[in-house]
Amino acid sequence: MVMLRKSDNQPITSRFGEAVWLNSFITPDSPDVKLKHQELVRGFDTVDERIAALWNYVAQIPYTRTVSAKLIIEGQSRSQGDTWLFPSEIITLAPKANCANKSFLLTSLLRNELPAHQVRCVMGHIRMDGIGAHAWCEVSPHGNPYILETTVTDIRRALVPTGYAPEYEPVLYLTDMGIDVVDESEGIGIIDERFGYCAVEFLREYLCERCINLLG
Repeated sequence: MVMLRKSDNQPITSRFGEAVWLNSFITPDSPDVKLKHQELVRGFDTVDERIAALWNYVAQIPYTRTVSAKLIIEGQSRSQGDTWLFPSEIITLAPKANCANKSFLLTSLLRNELPAHQVRCVMGHIRMDGIGAHAWCEVSPHGNPYILETTVTDIRRALVPTGYAPEYEPVLYLTDMGIDVVDESEGIGIIDERFGYCAVEFLREYLCERCINLLG
């Protein structure tokens, strides 16, 4: 059983040198997020179907290890080689997204379906032939928690009970309501690793045999 403790919010300098609070990347109340949520769930009656529709939208956004961006104001510019985007920016601007950006977006969309204790963005490690920083979602609409992986496009491989995937090592759980860190972990240490550099190709094979179909 994972033991968690509350953590103070953390300032993140992943946007052109500007300090941004970590949980400001989870934005369920953003107008763009709310409108996209309404568009995506229209016509679906059950919460499982709506979760699947939201996941599918995010999963279909092409994955990239890093997102480069440039901010230009009145002829002055700043560049960021590995940029964390707000969900509204992904919806309206970004043709690709990394694991952190995808997880921020999906968590924000899902928060319009589920309370904060049933959906969280998770930041941590994946261990498989080495170790890499990674971000994913965790959902528990019916009580038991599941990893909801945003970097694969097959729902049968993307949804897996947390206990079935020991390669996933959570360090920090994030919602718009606050931050929890795994006991004995230093949240700021994993944040500083930036989450953009984990190769996730193995997921396509590993999750194939340990998956659960969300729609039954």
